[in-house]
Amino acid sequence: MRHTTCLLTPARALHRALLLQLANTTSKSNGISPTTLASSSAVVFRAHIHTSPPTSKRAAAAAPAPAPAPYLRTRHVPTPPGQRVRPPTRKNPINDDIPYSWVRVADASGALSAPQRTSSVVLSLPKGHTLIMVAPPPSTPSRTTATGGGGGMGADETPGILQPPSAAICRIVDTAAQKAAAASAALETRRQAQQTKTLEINWAIAPHDLGHRMRRLAEFLGKGMRVEVMLARKRGTRKATADEASALADAIREVAEATPGCTEYKKADGVVGGVFRMFFEGPKPKEKAKVKAEKEEKKGKGKKEKEKEKGDGEGGSSEVRDAVPS
Repeated sequence: MRHTTCLLTPARALHRALLLQLANTTSKSNGISPTTLASSSAVVFRAHIHTSPPTSKRAAAAAPAPAPAPYLRTRHVPTPPGQRVRPPTRKNPINDDIPYSWVRVADASGALSAPQRTSSVVLSLPKGHTLIMVAPPPSTPSRTTATGGGGGMGADETPGILQPPSAAICRIVDTAAQKAAAASAALETRRQAQQTKTLEINWAIAPHDLGHRMRRLAEFLGKGMRVEVMLARKRGTRKATADEASALADAIREVAEATPGCTEYKKADGVVGGVFRMFFEGPKPKEKAKVKAEKEEKKGKGKKEKEKEKGDGEGGSSEVRDAVPS
């Protein structure tokens, strides 16, 4: 069984009711029949639904087309010479960047070789080595010709002898070794930065806290670290006497000196009783091994001396026993 679909939607029903109400109001004022006004309004409404496009599309169609953007001409303004960013230039040219055809290579002792062609030297370099220019060629005095009127040859020129070409001073560098040395230096710098400790101690510190700080100082120095001890008065605490301040500084120095291989890498600065800084550095790994070897050597010597003394004592007692008549 087929079902019929109702063509009257809620919107149309509401619109019809509003039109009838409007028609009744208008007919009373103008004398027009409500049925005629309602039917004409319904016809206009249906025509508007079926024929008129959406408001947005109609507005878009009615709107004028946008005017094309005007053609803009751009002109490149050069940067003033003083503000130009120039690429960094290498201070010492290397290999093929050397702007001279002849070079003289300096050895480890500083002696210069005979002038050689730059291209030949670069081609003959061992792997991992670089030719670096140290100095440009020496300036030569201008030569005056006989036709120019003035003299002829220079004072240092000899007729019939070929003068050597003017050559730049260069040296050959092991690039791999240089990079390794730079990396090692950077690593050492980072290690020192990471292994620097700071201990802040109040002049009127309690004995228990002082013992803890001293243990930390000995621990850091034993690990080979750098320790900066800063002594100052803490706000809200009593002011230490001059004798107490001097005794505290001496106690800290005694703890540092008790660590084998410890050194004061920087002179203490400041005022005792005010702000006073002390700088200590623990033994390096090589120094640690050296100190350990010295300790073992001293320990072995002491053990041998004890054994020798013990042997001498036993020999003397046996001689005494032999001398006593039975």
